[in-house]
Amino acid sequence: MIYQKPLISSKKTIAASITISLLAAISVTTAEATSTKKLTPAQAKVVYEKAIKTTSLWMDKNPFEVKTIDIYNGKTQRSFYYKKDSAKRLETYELYDGTAIYAGSKAYLTMQEDTLAPFEKDLATDLGLNQTAKFGRATTTALGIDAKEIHDIIIKEAKPEFWGSQFESVIRKVKYCTFKSSGKDQFLNCQMTYENFAGKKQVATNISTISGGRLLKEVYSENGRTMTTEYNSFKKSVKVPSGPYFEYDTMLNDPRYEQALYLYQTQLKLDSYIREVKFIAAFKDRELPNLNDWQDIAKEQGLKLYDRGIGFETYPPSKEMVEVCGVFTAEGAKLEILSCASLGFVEILEVATP
Repeated sequence: MIYQKPLISSKKTIAASITISLLAAISVTTAEATSTKKLTPAQAKVVYEKAIKTTSLWMDKNPFEVKTIDIYNGKTQRSFYYKKDSAKRLETYELYDGTAIYAGSKAYLTMQEDTLAPFEKDLATDLGLNQTAKFGRATTTALGIDAKEIHDIIIKEAKPEFWGSQFESVIRKVKYCTFKSSGKDQFLNCQMTYENFAGKKQVATNISTISGGRLLKEVYSENGRTMTTEYNSFKKSVKVPSGPYFEYDTMLNDPRYEQALYLYQTQLKLDSYIREVKFIAAFKDRELPNLNDWQDIAKEQGLKLYDRGIGFETYPPSKEMVEVCGVFTAEGAKLEILSCASLGFVEILEVATP
């Protein structure tokens, strides 16, 4: 028994010594795990571009969810996301356009009040299609694109390099960025200070969170605006919405659709010229446009000016380019699917200056 006391004491000493060593090790590990250093803009760009490349490769191979929200003065301006599940089904969402889901060769699109153009509503009514359905359904073939191509396009759009980032605009005007490491995560913080048009000092900041070499989160903030994008793993499944559906294929495959679309797009083209010529007239303090105003549009847009109309090129379904005519009216011009020359109008090369 006379040897037990020193033995116990010795155990306590060893235990205390181990505890101190562990605490010291923890302190050292924490110190080593958290560090901050300054990077030049060139160094920061290398770090950022490497993270983007790693993120893109990761997105090619794994299910993901990319979310972006753009807030200005507390109000959401834009919000959208991309999802890809393990079965390679895709889902996209945009604040004002709704949801689109792509599963194999089928696409499911949110139906809203303005989803269909006026001519499409007329055709859909004639075909008896369900225009009150929450989702429209279409084959990718009817949409004019195959399933693989649409898959590749959406993946490309979801990647960080597609839309670009505010990092590039910030990095051009900073002296240095800070790069903080904490465990497996790194934080690349770039901040620029500048004066706005009123001479007021402004600050813009771009913070990129990197983990395992890839982007997890990017936050850009400037003058009341905050835009946040997150790149996360997606462990759920993209769900195909239940019917009834608006059957797009029935409308798109109708033989009348292409011609109706052509007339609609041609009218939109003429409408854009009318808006522009009215703007020119208003700028010159005239209520209605005159021939000189139309001449300005013709020269700017490469159109043909006639004494009573404006000629412009269009491409009818399955035909070569043809010229159609916007016949001048008191309010602007009326579309005729004939050339101005065939209507007996005389081409004007130069309007006499009044």
